[in-house]
Amino acid sequence: MIVRGELAEARSGREERRTALASVVQLTDLHILDAQSPMRFEYVHPLNGSAFRPHETLTTQGLVSLVSRINSLPGGPHTRRAFDAVVTTGDNTDNKEHAELGWLLTALNGGTFIPNTGAADRYEGVQNSGAGLYWNPESPIRDIYKKAGFPEMPGLLGAAALTPVTSPGLRTPWYSVFGNHDDSIQGTIPSGIGPLEAMYTGSIKIEAPDSEHARAIGSAASSDPAALPSILAAVTTPPRIVTPDGNRAPFTPRQYIAAHLDPRNAGPGPVGHGFAPDAGETGIGFYSFEIAPGVIGISMDSTNRAGFVDGSLGEAQFRWIEQTLQAGSSRFFDVGGRPVTQSRQDTYFLLFSHHTSGTMDNLIPDPRIPASAATRAPSCWTCCTASRTCSPG
Repeated sequence: MIVRGELAEARSGREERRTALASVVQLTDLHILDAQSPMRFEYVHPLNGSAFRPHETLTTQGLVSLVSRINSLPGGPHTRRAFDAVVTTGDNTDNKEHAELGWLLTALNGGTFIPNTGAADRYEGVQNSGAGLYWNPESPIRDIYKKAGFPEMPGLLGAAALTPVTSPGLRTPWYSVFGNHDDSIQGTIPSGIGPLEAMYTGSIKIEAPDSEHARAIGSAASSDPAALPSILAAVTTPPRIVTPDGNRAPFTPRQYIAAHLDPRNAGPGPVGHGFAPDAGETGIGFYSFEIAPGVIGISMDSTNRAGFVDGSLGEAQFRWIEQTLQAGSSRFFDVGGRPVTQSRQDTYFLLFSHHTSGTMDNLIPDPRIPASAATRAPSCWTCCTASRTCSPG
């Protein structure tokens, strides 16, 4: 239990007086991942550890296990109140692929799927490449992971990628928050770079370039993405030829939202999982929803469509959040710091976003609304905590 005393002093005996208002499960950074996609940069992981993780072929199985665990719990660990909502706060997919999105929705809503792309009868990813950079679980090769203690596990890749997975689906209504990995290539590189977008559904997979090219690719990915096509074209190490698959095509933010709004993906509800009925057309990724009576959730879309890792809020979204908080507060402070009172029923608010207040510093103008300045998160937190009924989440 975390006691937060910045808004009011915690008084003794509160355990006996406590009333549970809402019970929320937060999931985040699920990173459902197509480990066989040609549009990946696993080979830069010596420079950026998140570029490859040895469990990548098992992300769907991990999510299904998590869903089952949530379903098995009677409620919150302290209040025992049954769960009112599950909120998954972004980076739900790893590389904005339609295949990843389909697996995510099926795992959360319930159903059977095969977490495989490309060839139907074999695994075609870096984990059977024989390259010492990666954990090769089915090979006796002494890769860097086996040297660190990872075992040899014959049959793992086929079991993980080619075997049907069945999820019971969540039993609790769930809500979706947008993250940078749901928008950008590998969560960093802006969309719209043609040669990179084409690699998703192509047959060329670079697995182990020389260290010089790997460093150049890693540097360009975070500082000069437009240079990546020419750097990739200069790689001389023979690539792997993999089976092309149209299901690897990247989705747009509107397509991500539209998939949630599809009634076939309603699962335990609600239809749209928070997104407004017209959000598939407008592309608006922020919304509010009732968690429990008197408790409202605000889902912020902190992902800047200009790309890169960090987030920000546009002016329109910031003003909408401010207005939503004010509408549910009997007392708040205006922009000049003056108290304002009004006849309103006080509401408790929980704010959800993918980015933390410490990573809301992407001030590149959003290409959707280039005339709108990006807004740093601390202003939003000030707005939120100005209302005595608001509880930042």
